[in-house]
Amino acid sequence: MFQKKKVGTNFISYIEDYLIKEKFNYYQLYTNEKMIENIKWYHKIGFKKFKKVNEKGFNRVYFQKQLF
Repeated sequence: MFQKKKVGTNFISYIEDYLIKEKFNYYQLYTNEKMIENIKWYHKIGFKKFKKVNEKGFNRVYFQKQLF
């Protein structure tokens, strides 16, 4: 529904602008390992995978992005 409309890109930009203003060095997020398109997009916009775990029955992939 919102794919290809830059909603995610605009949201990430808004969050990063705020975090940079507040002097955060990095931030983290996670997604389910089945969300292959999300994982590809996170890599494309600069996130690095730093762990993969099973939590509460879900296989989660954690990412981190450096801001400075």
